[in-house]
Amino acid sequence: MGRLVCLALGLPVGVKRGYFPGHADCSDSCDPAVEALKGKLVLTGNEADAGALRNSGIENVRVVPSLRDNDYGEWAGQNMRSLPEGDVTRWISDPDFCPPGGESRAMLFSRVGDWLMQAAPSPEMRLALRPAVVRALVLNALGGRPGMERQLDIVPFTVSILSCHEKHWRVQAFGR
Repeated sequence: MGRLVCLALGLPVGVKRGYFPGHADCSDSCDPAVEALKGKLVLTGNEADAGALRNSGIENVRVVPSLRDNDYGEWAGQNMRSLPEGDVTRWISDPDFCPPGGESRAMLFSRVGDWLMQAAPSPEMRLALRPAVVRALVLNALGGRPGMERQLDIVPFTVSILSCHEKHWRVQAFGR
């Protein structure tokens, strides 16, 4: 049996102002919840977040590209209000819609689900990930499908725990 302890990182600053994150934007990692990761191996999804975690005093960080946030393609760094309204509406309502040069929410869901099915936590792994990635992990563990992420909020700096026994995942704790 193994466990994944998933800390949802804070959102990059621009997201709060309506901007899609760029590839180099790092998550806010200034929170007491990050302190609990010190001294442990922590997996994260991109180099920018890894750097922010290291700057917070977490020395043992490994990037796992499969656990990165959505690739927003040409939308990265753009304000939602500057994009065609119909495209933003489709992005919100259709999990298969891709921003130009990016990936759909369904693609994120599948990528994260593939990683989860191959993961072998022994006995416990710590992850510090963007909220969308934690959401995809939780929904995959529950047997969910793309599009269901609209029904599940992952609050930044909360911890969700997934447990696995013989490749069967379940949610042990959510959003603590």
